[in-house]
Amino acid sequence: MTTQHQATRIIVRLAALLIIINGCTVFAQNPTSKRALAEELVKVMKIKENMKKTMGPIPKEDKEAIKMRDDLLSQSYENAIKLNEETYTEDELKFFISFLKAPLAFHNSKDREKAMALTQKLTAKVSAPKNSTRSNRPPLVGTPYMRAKKASQRNKCINNLRQIEMAKDMYALENRLTNNATIAFSNIFPTATNNDRYYLKEYPVCPNSTNASAKIRTRGMTENDYDINVVGSNAKCRIHPESHILPTLP
Repeated sequence: MTTQHQATRIIVRLAALLIIINGCTVFAQNPTSKRALAEELVKVMKIKENMKKTMGPIPKEDKEAIKMRDDLLSQSYENAIKLNEETYTEDELKFFISFLKAPLAFHNSKDREKAMALTQKLTAKVSAPKNSTRSNRPPLVGTPYMRAKKASQRNKCINNLRQIEMAKDMYALENRLTNNATIAFSNIFPTATNNDRYYLKEYPVCPNSTNASAKIRTRGMTENDYDINVVGSNAKCRIHPESHILPTLP
């Protein structure tokens, strides 16, 4: 056998191998069922991750709130799969998946217009009917998400109260104050005149107050949300005094 024939056979074998590999790859990357395509689209869109970020963090010790959040995320994930499966054809799902996976540099104007049209198609499907009003929509209060959010805000506020109490105890100890001694926020914040020392570096506010969204917080905001009380008496939240409470030690 000549060298040329050997080279030809090697090239043919390599070509056949590449076809097999490419075919297996295409088969693996293209699910056969419409539901599988819809599920892949939901994963590419990172719906569950984005919802989790929107809900915000929940303390690790609050297992009930975490379970509520996870149950809601699982249900929302399943609903998103069903919605995409009902809205789009298989070809539309395949296009949308490839469009979202491709780098922005590879998007042309035609593809962007098609993706926008598909987005509007989904929006039209989930839009509320014209005769729907706020009064006849189910309220969000009481849903797992709202309960989880409420629990998270309560825990954040209680943690703020705990920090205030620790600062009070440190100030009282260093200044030899006894129970029922008067103390003010000015004694534990950066404006304290006690050798320029302070015990809280930030101004805590209740997560449910109007001050929670402020980018720059002041002592006045903390005083609006919390009562510091005297030494030996726990600080209290003024926004939700009935539920945002430090646990009483035995």
